[in-house]
Amino acid sequence: MLKDNLLPPAKQKWAHSTCSQELLHAALTDSTITAIEVDILMGYEIQKDETYPLLESNLSTEKVGRIPIMAHPPELESDLTMQDFLMKASNPKDSNKKILKHIKLDFKEMDAVEPTIAAIDKQGIRFDTNVSIYLNADVLPGPAMRKELPKMKGDDFLSICLASCQKVLGRIFMLIVQYCIVYLFAF
Repeated sequence: MLKDNLLPPAKQKWAHSTCSQELLHAALTDSTITAIEVDILMGYEIQKDETYPLLESNLSTEKVGRIPIMAHPPELESDLTMQDFLMKASNPKDSNKKILKHIKLDFKEMDAVEPTIAAIDKQGIRFDTNVSIYLNADVLPGPAMRKELPKMKGDDFLSICLASCQKVLGRIFMLIVQYCIVYLFAF
């Protein structure tokens, strides 16, 4: 049985689809935002020339390899990688690298799940009972797509999450599957 103090407060103010450096900065600096949702898929990082970052011609089109990025389909490019997101979403002044706000990782493809959880572990991200990370995937048909099969299978998503989370000891992960909530404690 879960203790009440392990669950985040019911009322949260969310920053949804925080899939760029600019949107993440806005969410992290807004003191009223308590939770950040990002869409994750395997794609390519857009790199900007820092000298003139706003010029469209300064965006790099070189594609090195697919990595977990913050983007919503059909986009396959973003200026916000999972690694950048984790570094910015954790407290840089805290040697324990605690996450600053609740985070919902909304996976858009299965290939992004395992490397994302591995990145959390590699970055040394730490959690306490005041902050949660939600792992989410749409595994059931949603309101706008009832006649289509989901792109991700629930059994596969849960299996990958459970196997990956077992490797990340001492952290609490909450798995949210559309319309069905499963809490997992990985100790």
